Amino acid sequence: MNVRFIAQTSSEYSISFAVRDSDAAAAQEALHGLFRDNPLLPLDDVVVLNHAVGIVTVFGSKMRNLPGTSAAVYDKLGGAGINIIASAQGGEELSISLVVDADDAEKAAALLQ
Repeated sequence: MNVRFIAQTSSEYSISFAVRDSDAAAAQEALHGLFRDNPLLPLDDVVVLNHAVGIVTVFGSKMRNLPGTSAAVYDKLGGAGINIIASAQGGEELSISLVVDADDAEKAAALLQ
């Protein structure tokens, strides 16, 4: 299965990722198996599925070394009432990917053009 988005919090206790909706059940089962079969991962029932999301990516070479780019993106979407569920910025500073409610994805993309 193709992981289309992935982000880990600095606490190392949370990893968010996105797969195609058609792969969601298989991903959930694989994760439950991982927790069930590995005594070093004592977590149980921590997999949360959200089927109604979209991914919007802002990409451009002018983003590199430009402080405040992420803030501007967040402000623009927040000002329009769009909640950002998860986000990740590429280490090359050329892209910011945002997970939003599926109903807001087209509006978010239009606002960020």
